[in-house]
Order: sequence, then structure tokens, then C-alpha cells
Amino acid sequence: MTVLVDELAIEDGAIPPPEVGTVTSFPLLFSEAAPSEPDVVTIRARLDPAPRPPILRRGGGRETEQWHWSGLLRGDGWTASWQGTRPATGHVEMTGRFHGVLGIDASGSVRGRVTRVRVVSVDVARTTGNPNSWKLLPDRQRTYREVEKSPRFFDDERHRENGEDVRRVEIGVLIDLDIDDVPEPPLRPRLVAADVSTCEGDIWVLDNTLPKVVHVDETRKATEYLIPGDVRPSRRVWATPTGCWISGPDGTYRVTVDEPARKIDDQLTTTGAVLGEAFLACTSRLPWQIHSPDRDPVRVDVPEGTAVTATADGRVFVAVARFRDGENVRHHRLIRISQSGEVAVGPPLPDSEDHDEPSLNGRPLIVIQGNTAMKIAPDLSVETTTRLPRRFLRAGSVGEHIWVLGHPPGGSVRWWPLDGPTDYDRSRGQFWLLTLLDAATLGPVRSAPVPSSSPRLAADRTGTIWVTAAGDLHTLGAAHMQWPIEYDVNSSLKANGTNP
Repeated sequence: MTVLVDELAIEDGAIPPPEVGTVTSFPLLFSEAAPSEPDVVTIRARLDPAPRPPILRRGGGRETEQWHWSGLLRGDGWTASWQGTRPATGHVEMTGRFHGVLGIDASGSVRGRVTRVRVVSVDVARTTGNPNSWKLLPDRQRTYREVEKSPRFFDDERHRENGEDVRRVEIGVLIDLDIDDVPEPPLRPRLVAADVSTCEGDIWVLDNTLPKVVHVDETRKATEYLIPGDVRPSRRVWATPTGCWISGPDGTYRVTVDEPARKIDDQLTTTGAVLGEAFLACTSRLPWQIHSPDRDPVRVDVPEGTAVTATADGRVFVAVARFRDGENVRHHRLIRISQSGEVAVGPPLPDSEDHDEPSLNGRPLIVIQGNTAMKIAPDLSVETTTRLPRRFLRAGSVGEHIWVLGHPPGGSVRWWPLDGPTDYDRSRGQFWLLTLLDAATLGPVRSAPVPSSSPRLAADRTGTIWVTAAGDLHTLGAAHMQWPIEYDVNSSLKANGTNP
């Protein structure tokens, strides 16, 4: 199988850089293309249509509107997501390309041994009248550079300071996969850690797909709790003094220590926060609700908008919500919510040029968006603004610190938050740079490499910082640029685990 692995999927970290001789697996998409286009193949497979209506895609005008149907192609040893302009089902023959993509772009997947890697480059030209717009030159041939291993980052001449109107862009790597010469995949662990939350000395670790959560108490006894929900990803967990709240696409659940889990509400929850035992559930449909173990939900009437993140701030909740005005222009506002449901809405926040989603960090109340840190005044307006030297992929608060996550610096990239070229163990493969910032000064405290672009962090009462990354639970080391220390929660579960 020949697959074009998109540069974005590699640079974002969703797909490790393919290397000749290694076994890899990743999300797979198939896009139809004309037989005259480069790198196309003709396949035969079974197509299972998606159980949803087609999507109308618009281009530059009504004449370019097209309906797109979707489904899942099934072949020998692979599946691939598909979209097409004509409905199809059953056994089909199609011409196009396989793409390795981000997980949000495909539900198909493939696993194989890499036998060849070529970096693919194309020519683009500056659009007349718009110096920041580029178009592909279809009459120029693609070029290929043979390598043993894909680069982590790709060359894009559009970012260079020169006056040339035609430039080269590396769009990814074309790899050959042997999908037969692979060992049996390893068995799934009992728990694949996705989210973590702490309260005092208790740790709650949520599985990334299965409806289960593991409680690790101060004696390090591990207990598994099953949730009466679907097998699906994207849930979150929030610890409280007597248990935890779990919420996500299929609703909200309550787990109390030594009692079976129970479902509280079936509304999709976009984010939430805890204050003592109370849980603010920011749902996709208004109103929001505040749940408590021993009383009826409190109704929270907020303006029409979508909650992005939330936190506890003293004795109240604070959320950031995304709104659109009459011209469909996006902006964000802070919303303060009392435990009895009273609401105060702040003024619009300044939006970042790159339209990054903001993160909300407590102690003190700070919003980070792109490379801008905004300290929030009591009236929910921006009191002061600080420009950080770099943009970050993610940010959050943990214990007394703010944490930020970005690509590891090096080469011509600014070294901040590191002092400069730094010695550390580079033998453990791909990583992202996690840095703790002082909440008052926003200066770096210490950094660590982590093997995930979407870690979750929580601090217990001893100050230990727990991290979930790449399916495992870790503790953050005390030394600068020390890899996190894995905590084998599955062994603890096997030795001590019971189901209430």
C-alpha cells in the first residue's frame, strides 16, 4: 500500500515520522482523484455508507456547490474513511489516494511495516493581488526526495523572506507499507489513561475509550469503577472530596467511593469545573446545570454561546464561552456563576490573530490565547496583557502553576522557555515540551519532555504533579528536562483492584 502521510499529521504529532523498517499505524483516509493525477491507485473494497445525511459543500459560488456522501471503505488489512460526490455502497472500485491524517479527519486505520519513504514537494505561486495567498501550479510535476526517515518538520519556502513568486512546499511523505509483514498487535491494557484529576491524596484516572475510571487512594490501592455509558472517547473526570464527576458526549455521571457509578444527565457536556462537591456542567443545550450529590440540579441561565473551558475561582465558577454576533464574527466572554446559579457576563475579550481557543487558568485568573496572557479584573475585563515569547498548543493550570505545551525548540526557533541549547535524553522518541510557569510572573519554573500533544495534568496535596500522556499515567520529575516517571496503574489495578 502507498500512502501520502500529510505533513500536518506528522508536525502535529498525530503520526510519528515514518522510518524504513519500522511498524506504524495511523488514521487512514481515501480521496478520489482523476487517473491522470500523481500518486493515485485503483482499489477494490467494500463500502459501508455512514448513517448520516450528505453534507453540502460550497466553493466560490452556488455553481460550485456539491453534496458529499461519506462512508468507510474496508479492504484486506485496512479501513479508510471516504467522502464522494455520488452515493455508493457495497463492493466498489475507485481511483484516488490514501492519506495518513489527523485522527479527527478519519475513522479508518492501517497498520504496516514501512518499506520506503519519500518527501513530496510541490510548486505554488503567489496569487495576483494578494501577497499572502498561494495556489498550486498543476503544470509543475511533484518532486520526491528519498530518505530513510521522514523529517519531523517540513520545509515551506512561503515563509522565507524573498521576492520569488513561485516557491517549493513539502506537503508530506509518500510511504510504501507492507501490511502483511507485521507482528500481531499488542493486547490492549486494562486501562489506557486519558484524563486525571486529584483531590487531596486521591487520584482518579479515566480510560480513553472504555466507560471506566480507576480510583487510586493514598495507600496506592487501585479500584476500578464501571460507568453505565457507551464505549466512546472524549470524556473528562473531575475529582471531589468523596468521589468524582465524569462528563462528555453522552452525559454526566457521578462516582462516589465504594458505591456503583450512576448516570445523572444525558446532555452533551463541552466542559466543566468542580467547587467542593458541586460540578458545573456546561452543556451543549441551555441552560447549564450545577450538580451536587445530595440535591437537585441548579439551573444556570447563560447567554447563547458555547463553553470552551471553566474553572473554580474562590467560591464561584468562571467559564469562557464563544459567541458569534449578527455578522457571524466570533468573540469570547468570561461568565461568572455563583453556586446558586446567579450569572455575570463580562465584556468581549480581544481575540488572537490566529483565532486560537483560549485557556482559563486560576490563581490568579488568567486567560492564555496564542502567545497572549491576559490577567482578568474583578469585573471580568482584561486588567493587564503580557506577550509570551512563543505561541503554545495548549495551556492550563495545575496546583500553583500555569502549564504550557509546545513543540520542542531548536535550530532557528527561539529557545524560550529554555535558556538555550539544553542537554537531555533524546533517545525516547518524539516528544512535546511541557513547561510550568510561575502564575504571578509567567516566568518558566521547569520544563519536561512529554510523549503526547494532549497531556492532562493534576496536582495532589503533596505537590506531586500527575500527567497522563500516550495512554500512561506519570508523575512529573523534580529535575529540569527530566522525562516523566511512569506509574504502572495497571499493575496496581491487577494487584489491588476490585469492582464496587
